[in-house]
Amino acid sequence: MPPVGIIDPRELTALGDGLVFNAFHQDLGQALWRADPRTGTVKVLNPAKPGFRGASPSGLTRFQDFIYFTADDGDSGLELWRTDGSPAGTTLVKDLWNGAGGSMPNSLTPYQGWLYFVAQDDAGFHLWRTQGDAASTQRVAGAQALSNPHLLSVAGGKLFFAATDAAAGRELWVLDGVDAQPRMVKDIRGGPWDSQPSQLTAVGDTLFFVANDGVHGAELWKSDGTAAGTLMVMDVRPGSESSRPSYLAVAGRQLFFVADDGRHGPELWKSDGSSEGTVLVQDINPGPAGSGPAYLTAVGSSVYFTANDRRHGAELWQSDGTTTAIVRDIRPGPEGSFPHELARVDNALLFTATNSAGAQQVWRSDGTSTGTLAVTTPAGQRRSPSRFTAVAGLLAFVACDSAGNERLWLIDANGAVKSVGARYAQASAESSLSQAGK
Repeated sequence: MPPVGIIDPRELTALGDGLVFNAFHQDLGQALWRADPRTGTVKVLNPAKPGFRGASPSGLTRFQDFIYFTADDGDSGLELWRTDGSPAGTTLVKDLWNGAGGSMPNSLTPYQGWLYFVAQDDAGFHLWRTQGDAASTQRVAGAQALSNPHLLSVAGGKLFFAATDAAAGRELWVLDGVDAQPRMVKDIRGGPWDSQPSQLTAVGDTLFFVANDGVHGAELWKSDGTAAGTLMVMDVRPGSESSRPSYLAVAGRQLFFVADDGRHGPELWKSDGSSEGTVLVQDINPGPAGSGPAYLTAVGSSVYFTANDRRHGAELWQSDGTTTAIVRDIRPGPEGSFPHELARVDNALLFTATNSAGAQQVWRSDGTSTGTLAVTTPAGQRRSPSRFTAVAGLLAFVACDSAGNERLWLIDANGAVKSVGARYAQASAESSLSQAGK
């Protein structure tokens, strides 16, 4: 089988010993693919829909033994599909809304043996669920009065989400179980005005989120699913101005986040859910400018992030809530290595950073300076690594080749790197089309 030339692989998702993802092909447009990491072969999974946009698969989500996603086969519009990793096992779950536009399913979220999602019908976007077949795919009872639900998140055996109704505006809602009907948790900003819940993050049985009650600005809140148990955790920036919590991440039983209290600038904070337990972790860059922590990523009981103390530039930092320190000054001097694409893979941290020679590399860290090492050597054909995913004992990632095209690569346990598929410019459109689905 001739190699298949594809570019811009996205949503890399392991399924069994294979890797499923969406990517662009010169004749198929955006399509769903499966790569075999052992052989490096690639095959297309979804029915072909010629054109630049192709089938436009997106939203890949593992549920039981399948990956569910949204795609357009050219007849049904954007609808819900699933795949077992084979072309024959890639099927339409149900055509929810007839016509070329489709129901546009999104926010796919497993909950108590069901896959919940948001989809459009003739009355707007509503909450749906499925167990993987057409018969079980149904709109959630009692959800028809809600519009535009999104940000589905599971905490404490409950399914939380943000949604809008005519009386209360956009607020926090919850399902207490698969047999329950949705109910509003609390009208945080009374009347038809929106509190705009965002960044829903579960810590054990508690849901943390950001909301604006119209008095304190956008601040950190928590909920146990009851009105009485839905409270502002702390007014981090006292008054009507917002501290704007962001990058919420859970490490151990602690919530870490970035906020600006108006005195220290954007810095790292932590919370145990109480006002007294919500504190500034460390003023990394003293003064109102802040260190600008970003990309908070939990590994074990620690959180890793990028911060700039104005001495080392933007570098990798680590905190367990008590001890906070720079992990390694990868690019000595004020320029910094700008770590990004932080990802937890097999209980280690993978990220991309720029070395002292100005080349971007894949790095792995165990939290120590000596244990923070480059996984690959700089090379022109592997620029801007991202989307790190473990599969079949290998590390898959996406990076640009020498022509500037984003392609799929694999790293083995010895650090050897190989590309998957042919270079896009070298692919034979006719042969790859005829062979890709075999």
